[in-house]
Amino acid sequence: MLSRKVIRNNWISRDKIDAKESVTEPLQKFKESLERTNESTQELFEKQLYTIASGGIAVTVAFIDKIIPITTSRLTVFLYFGWLALVLTILTNLISHRVSHSFHYKTIMEIQDESYDPNKAIRRNKIIGIWNNVTIALLIFGISLIMFFITYNLITMSKETKGSVTTIQQGDNGTKGLQSTVPVVTKPNK
Repeated sequence: MLSRKVIRNNWISRDKIDAKESVTEPLQKFKESLERTNESTQELFEKQLYTIASGGIAVTVAFIDKIIPITTSRLTVFLYFGWLALVLTILTNLISHRVSHSFHYKTIMEIQDESYDPNKAIRRNKIIGIWNNVTIALLIFGISLIMFFITYNLITMSKETKGSVTTIQQGDNGTKGLQSTVPVVTKPNK
């Protein structure tokens, strides 16, 4: 298509046309490579990111429900900001995905229209990289805050339980030790 247009307009020599066509073939391969890479890498990255972020939220909810209730835990601000960071991780990843898809589509269209500019593609990739770095930073920040919250509360809980002493009291029937909830059946004397 380029060859006909260029020849018809007579603005470039035949040698330059051949050189342009030889450049077009590697660009076509690059375009196909971009399409494959975009699909597989984005899918894998997003699945892992969503799994980690949502799993982090779910694990901390279970932790608070089963181990340390929110009413007795300390430094809950770390937990709340950790949750916020994980939610922002998911949201920025959605935005990153949308931006990445749009930029890759623009690059593919430029290659098809033979108006590909590597500087524009590099700029777009840098922007995608920034979005991905922000997403990763939020994930690390959120996990760090939650890990600090969990560690601090587990250490505090273990110190508090170490100091307490369980006492054995004398039961109503005169025996020492823990009370049995199951009635004891004895055989009558013969």
